[in-house]
Amino acid sequence: MIKLHKGDALYSSGKFEDAVRCYREAIAIDPLNHQAYRYLADTYFRVRNPSEAWKALWSAVICNPAYEKAWKDIEVLATAGQYTVHRHRIPKLAIPSPGVDGKRIAILEATLSGKPPAIREAWERFGQTWADMLARAPVDPWHKKRRRIGDELAAYEALAMSWSASRSADPSLKDEALDFVARVNTDGMLDAFVFLEDFSEDLRQDYEKWKQLDPGKAQLYLRNYVIVVNRPPR
Repeated sequence: MIKLHKGDALYSSGKFEDAVRCYREAIAIDPLNHQAYRYLADTYFRVRNPSEAWKALWSAVICNPAYEKAWKDIEVLATAGQYTVHRHRIPKLAIPSPGVDGKRIAILEATLSGKPPAIREAWERFGQTWADMLARAPVDPWHKKRRRIGDELAAYEALAMSWSASRSADPSLKDEALDFVARVNTDGMLDAFVFLEDFSEDLRQDYEKWKQLDPGKAQLYLRNYVIVVNRPPR
């Protein structure tokens, strides 16, 4: 925190190179310091170094995917560089719930009423897979409310597989959210999608382990699915 505040003071005084040094020292002490990365990006932007500003902002959101201020800064930088930020925040339209006999069942959102059967079936597969995974999980009273990334990944995979099968049988079916989930599943990026688009602090331990196993995957996801090059209209 001392390095961070010192960097702010140097930035305010126009001593940008010294501010960069302080922010980098703060990051060296705490590699998950998302604020230091964002302030570093702002400093690089002030000295007209957009490439380093991009890198720092990406690091900020990878350290904390829920850091909305950094996401807003990315949108500003993207607009200036002829890019669009396209996030994929997909609401869960089915959730597991205890049934009357104690067996977990999938509860579908009311918004699915009137949707094509293939869409309802895909979300039902999602909810029921999640319910089945929870039913097999060992009872842990200390972490009973903690999200289990393996359960959610299995549910999203079931969703993607169900929708892909329906789309193969009927190519006229369209649903932007389901099409995207099926795409990232095919591309092997389902884990990146779940971590980066639906991150919460109770996933932190799983998230950091995942980043260590495949350190470049988060950046690859951002580059291929989130930061979109603006295409001129035809």
